Parts: sequence; structure tokens; C-alpha cells
Amino acid sequence: GQTSPALRVDDGLLFGGEEAWYLLAKDRPLDNVFQGIEGVQTVSRTKEDGITLLRVTLGRTANFEETYEALWAAAEKILGKGQFRILLQDTRTPELERFYYTVQYDAEEAVQTGQFGSMVRRIQEKAGQAGVKTAVYVDRQRIYLHFSQADQDMYVVVPRGNR
Repeated sequence: GQTSPALRVDDGLLFGGEEAWYLLAKDRPLDNVFQGIEGVQTVSRTKEDGITLLRVTLGRTANFEETYEALWAAAEKILGKGQFRILLQDTRTPELERFYYTVQYDAEEAVQTGQFGSMVRRIQEKAGQAGVKTAVYVDRQRIYLHFSQADQDMYVVVPRGNR
């Protein structure tokens, strides 16, 4: 079998001609749309097993749920439903990660029980003790957690299992 010549795309990976065209054709609209979303600093794309992986670097955002939903809607419109995954990159510290480990069970439990009010109270209580600012958002698909300390931010999305 003959393979088509490889073409280099901006993220440095090699793809066969058809995939490279696909990525190049999608790159421009994605860049334009993502640049207009609050908090988005950079977006890079790779393709793995037919799924586009979008690595999104987030700076501070006033409403993480709105930012993530805008990213999701833009990616879905351009790439198609179920054709991508969003991988968030932030400025998390080991302290913020340790804090997340103390509250991740609260989030997982809320997904199972639907007790989101008590989850938010427990997370806020633990955050006060740890000196971490938190913002917790819940919609029908996900729980959105934003933890910050000084100028460092950590963003976590917990799927609710019904999307």
C-alpha cells in the first residue's frame, strides 16, 4: 500500500494528506472563535484515534462554566458532536491539587446522590480552612470547579454521566 505524502502542521505532528487538510481547514475558524472566549490564552490541536484533542490553556476567568460552555459549543459546531475532547491546562500548584483531592469525593458523591447544595457547602467550608478561593457551578451535564490561590488557578470539570 502506498501512503500519501505527509504534511507538517503547526503543532509539529505529521499527518497524512487528508487528515492534514482536515486540521488545516478547521484550524482557522477554531483559532478565531477561541480567541474571543474569556480566559482562553492558547489552543493547540492533535488528533488521536480519530478524535481531535484540544489542549486549552486558561488564564483567570470570571465564570468558568460560561468559558467552558463557550469552548464546547464552538468545538462542537466546527468539529462535530463527539469528535473532540477538551484538555484544560491551567496554572495549578501542588497546593491546589492537594486541595482538590480533599474535595473530589464531595463532587463524585453529589453526582451519585444529586445533593449539590451540600456539596457546595462542604467545598466552601474546606476552602475557607485551606485559604483557597472557590467557584462551583453545576449544570445538567457537569460540575465546574475553579480553585484559586494568589494568582494561580486550577480548573476541573466533573461529568455528570448523562451527556
